[in-house]
Amino acid sequence: MKLYAWLTFLALCAATAVADEEAADNAAPVEAHTPTKNTIGMTMVPIPAGTFHMGSPDREPGRNNNEGQVEATITKPFLMSDTEVTQEQWTAVMGNSPWDGAVSNSFAKKGPRFPAVGVTWDDAMAFCKELTDSERKAGKVPADVTYSLPTEAQWEFACRAGSANAYAFGHAASKLGDYAWWGGDISDGNARAEPYAHEVGGKQPNAWNLFDMHGNVSEWCLDGFEDTLPGGTDPLTPASGYDRAVRGGGWTDGHGNCRSAWRWRESSASSSYSRGFRVVRTLGTADGTAAEDSK
Repeated sequence: MKLYAWLTFLALCAATAVADEEAADNAAPVEAHTPTKNTIGMTMVPIPAGTFHMGSPDREPGRNNNEGQVEATITKPFLMSDTEVTQEQWTAVMGNSPWDGAVSNSFAKKGPRFPAVGVTWDDAMAFCKELTDSERKAGKVPADVTYSLPTEAQWEFACRAGSANAYAFGHAASKLGDYAWWGGDISDGNARAEPYAHEVGGKQPNAWNLFDMHGNVSEWCLDGFEDTLPGGTDPLTPASGYDRAVRGGGWTDGHGNCRSAWRWRESSASSSYSRGFRVVRTLGTADGTAAEDSK
């Protein structure tokens, strides 16, 4: 009788765990607002302020030691490009094509909707500065509005879109192909037969309508890289030395590198056919910032 009671207890615990996981997978997304387009056709998605657990729990499959969880708070809403910066957008701002070498080696495709790859961290920062300057000169944004790379905290918060799971869509890596191009080199993913970065926006977005957060190309972040995640209020690891933070996984990567918490270091001067970036923009009064923010 005692054995039966013990087995019943274990079964109830298992059922509760499954129910809790399903509830987490189906958690209602945090409300997002209407996107807007900028002067080069980027769709900029408003991301709300909020607090979340940055990094991964010890039990998450595929986690690295540099993902120890910390609490992070984003105090101000911001805008994020809904896709990685495209070749068309890059050329409109910078007038060159750093991906040409990768294209000639068949590691990338050329076209307006393909991501701008072969870009160093310094290149990406230069793009942000040029875009900021051009929109200010055109009178499209006020002097207090700036384009930049996302911080690690901004990137992960936006990627999760209200989720606490391994991926924004849940824990099941089997669903990754619905949301990302992945596994071209490391694993048997959907990029195995098509080993290159694909046109942006071709897979399902997360709950905040951001595309390709879990694959296609990995993405530069603003932060320098440390093995311990920064936590607290609007965290940012200073970009000293050469190491910079990379997020998101790419078409070459296995599913573990495509998780929301995955992070890695690369030299700011390095470039890759499987790495690009997306941008964030601070909010000015014209973007509908709360009245108290403009006082």
